[in-house]
Amino acid sequence: LYFVDYKVQNNIEGKDIWSKICSCMDWLTVSVEGIEKPEKKSNMNLTSLNFTHFLVTIDMVVEAVNHLWLAIGQVNNVKQPYINDQSIFNGREFDRDYTDEKYFKEIRSWFGVHAVNGNEVELEGFSKGVRFFSSWSSNRLFNEEEFYIKLYSNNAIAEKKYGGTKKVKVDDLMKFVVLRY
Repeated sequence: LYFVDYKVQNNIEGKDIWSKICSCMDWLTVSVEGIEKPEKKSNMNLTSLNFTHFLVTIDMVVEAVNHLWLAIGQVNNVKQPYINDQSIFNGREFDRDYTDEKYFKEIRSWFGVHAVNGNEVELEGFSKGVRFFSSWSSNRLFNEEEFYIKLYSNNAIAEKKYGGTKKVKVDDLMKFVVLRY
């Protein structure tokens, strides 16, 4: 960040860019130092919580990097790479393709961050939004490098078509965050 001249570029169009950069760097430092790949515990509930913590930490890195790009991009008029990338997850859910960023947000939601509030999804062929809910995450059926959940719905037709087992590989999540970092 030394390329940003604080004396000249700390205020762009009335916005304090430097404070945003400092905040992003603080959270980026905390999250990068604190990221831990989840490990299988004897207690499945702890494994699930550790995996959720892993996802939240990845999200902190991604959000800090995204906001750094916004702040620095305003100064240097540079666009962020990878924002529309689809090279890691090749995510397709609810009959639509997802960028890696948007698919990660779905993963984060399903695997514990918003798993029980029934995030509403607008689906073609359904007159109103459909809500989806998740089971706890686990890696017992597969291996330590792959976690899964069961996705339920308040609509039996939507659950049959879009629900079921959802899986994600820890290595894919690491590739995703490393590419952005």
